[in-house]
Amino acid sequence: MNKKEYIKALNKCENLIRKHTKTEPETVIVLGSGYDGVLGEEFVEEYAETYGNLVNFVKKSYVDGHRKLLSIGTLCGKKVLLLSGRIHMYEGYNETETSFFIRIAKRLGAKNVLLTNASGGINQEFTPGDIMLIDDHITMFVRSPLIGENIEEFGPRFPDMGVVYDRELKEIILSAAKKYGIDIKCGSYAQLYGPQYETPAEVNVLKIIGADAVGMSTASEAIVAKHAGMRVAGITCVTNVAGKQLNGAKLSQAEVERVAAENKDKLKKLITESVKNF
Repeated sequence: MNKKEYIKALNKCENLIRKHTKTEPETVIVLGSGYDGVLGEEFVEEYAETYGNLVNFVKKSYVDGHRKLLSIGTLCGKKVLLLSGRIHMYEGYNETETSFFIRIAKRLGAKNVLLTNASGGINQEFTPGDIMLIDDHITMFVRSPLIGENIEEFGPRFPDMGVVYDRELKEIILSAAKKYGIDIKCGSYAQLYGPQYETPAEVNVLKIIGADAVGMSTASEAIVAKHAGMRVAGITCVTNVAGKQLNGAKLSQAEVERVAAENKDKLKKLITESVKNF
């Protein structure tokens, strides 16, 4: 869609939400594969609607593990917008559409973005179940979500990406991990299109250029949030060893969701303790 159509969609979506709630969220949390419902009763919901009922371009169907549900409520006394599941480029959406709800969160007042996902571990010191705090990202293999006419209300034509992941938010997450005795790694995350998992050769290239983990989302959302002047943090759960086909093993979505589910408790503690101090 062009700039005019895009802004029209933003306006319509924002108005639909504001008809049902006056709450202005401080933080938007994006829940990745396997983390649906991870916050449990800690999140007190005030309003919820599916993405497909908020914007016309989102299909009613969804990827396993991604409900595509926008919720607004309270988490540990903080007003939160919760995005349960993503829309991905591999589903046929473009890079601007996949980050649409980050801009909706900005319109509604959110200042902080906490992105979560499941990823393949590239760093040889990582094992399935490890939690990695995203220090930086690599997006040279996917199109920028800022391509096209710039929308000045969000940010400048050429935004600086020297520090995408906010240092203060990272320290808050590290402190939360220390409080609960959670071993947390730090590293760079690479985003590819998917939906196919990476070949061993691709994993070797990513390793050479400095990636510690790889996935099919998240970094594009971080770019849009940074462009809009929001503070960004990212947490990924390493659910599999990327490129492990070299050893004759096979990768599957079921495995990704299983490992993510096994580590829900760690993610819940990190999110609730961190957001409380954002």
